[in-house]
Amino acid sequence: MPFIRLVLNHPSLHQLRSTDLIAEVKEALEQLMQLLRSTGVGALPVLPDVGPPGTTIPPPTETQLLADANVTVNTLYDTLKRKQESAAVVANLLGADQRAAKA
Repeated sequence: MPFIRLVLNHPSLHQLRSTDLIAEVKEALEQLMQLLRSTGVGALPVLPDVGPPGTTIPPPTETQLLADANVTVNTLYDTLKRKQESAAVVANLLGADQRAAKA
């Protein structure tokens, strides 16, 4: 993204407009990453753009990738478990109402 920074930091652009454009580009990239992840194409992590321009960022180690994957899987599992528990509570409440109506 060095080219984008170069264009967005051009002296003819107003600072606020540059900030808006940068935010738009970041949002577009985030949407693209979500699309790629949902289609399975983007299963590999996208390296963060941290640090001064021109510096290289070492890729994450296998251990780091595994830890990140485990955190993501655990989060998704916990979310699914909470949804299932909530659905079971609702089903029990609805069943109790039906049983009470029959009695």
